[in-house]
Amino acid sequence: MNAIGSPVSENTILTILCGGGFLFETKCLMAQIGRRGSFTFLSTLYGGTPGSDGVPYGPEARICSFSTVTDGSVLKSWKACWSAFSGTFRILRQSQVQSVMVVGAAYAVPMLLAARLRGRKAVFVESITRVDKLSVTGLIVYHSRLASLFVIQWPDLQQRYRRSRLGSIL
Repeated sequence: MNAIGSPVSENTILTILCGGGFLFETKCLMAQIGRRGSFTFLSTLYGGTPGSDGVPYGPEARICSFSTVTDGSVLKSWKACWSAFSGTFRILRQSQVQSVMVVGAAYAVPMLLAARLRGRKAVFVESITRVDKLSVTGLIVYHSRLASLFVIQWPDLQQRYRRSRLGSIL
């Protein structure tokens, strides 16, 4: 059993349902993984719900959302960062989740840090929208080596970031 009370398969992945384009890309990635793995989720107010609209069934733990462009609250962002880190750390401590996978979102930094501290595989997939340069999140993850696997979706970027792997989720 995992931290949320559901059985864990051989290949359980923790990911985040955080909304917008990141949610769309996460759904595409989960569809590619298919039945080869099961999922446990952190989710935000604006993310999807397990078992609906292209999101497979799986245990879910709610966390705080980062501030928005119109909100801009630094306190809210710190709270969200802590919520993502502590939620990830708790799930990894209490379950058999083998890896953490995040597509582009700011949640990647605290989630991948928790994964590395718990000795789990940490996978970062840069957003498909990043054609010419990495996102700020991507730069932080790449240069701090938070990801054990760093995936870029455009060949030009992969040439500039040698420790990355080229892949596509669409």
